[in-house]
Amino acid sequence: MKHLLNGDSLKKSFLDSGLNGEPIIWREGFALGPVQYDLESTSALNGRKKFWASFNQPKPDPDFPEYFEFFVPELLKLESLTPDDPVTLWFEHDLFCQINVIAGLSYLYRQGLHIISIVSTDHHKNHPEFTGLGNLTP
Repeated sequence: MKHLLNGDSLKKSFLDSGLNGEPIIWREGFALGPVQYDLESTSALNGRKKFWASFNQPKPDPDFPEYFEFFVPELLKLESLTPDDPVTLWFEHDLFCQINVIAGLSYLYRQGLHIISIVSTDHHKNHPEFTGLGNLTP
C-alpha cells in the first residue's frame, strides 16, 4: 500500500505511527501558477519547473529545491504501481490541499489506479485548535 501525503511535514508522524505502507510526498502546489492537465508530460513538468524557479527570484536562495530533484522523484514512485495497488491520499480540507487532491486523483486515474481512499478532516475532538493533519500525534 502507498500513502500519498500532502507534504513533508506529515512524513515523520506518518512513519512514527506504524501504519503499513510507503509514504509518497506530494510536493506540488497547484493552487499557484500555471497548470497543465497532463502532469506526466515533459512540457507540463518543465512549465512547473519554470514557475517555481521564478519564485526563487530576485535574490536566489541556494537552498531552494530544484524541481526535478524535489517533486518529480516522488511522482515517479506512483508510476511503479499496478492497478491493484491501493493508494490512500492524506490531504487537508483547505483549498490548497483540495486542488492537489484533484490533481493527484486525476494523475492516479490516468495511471490506471482505481483503489483509492482519502483521509481528510477539518476538525478533531481532542484538538480544539485543529489546523490540519500535522497537529496529530502518531
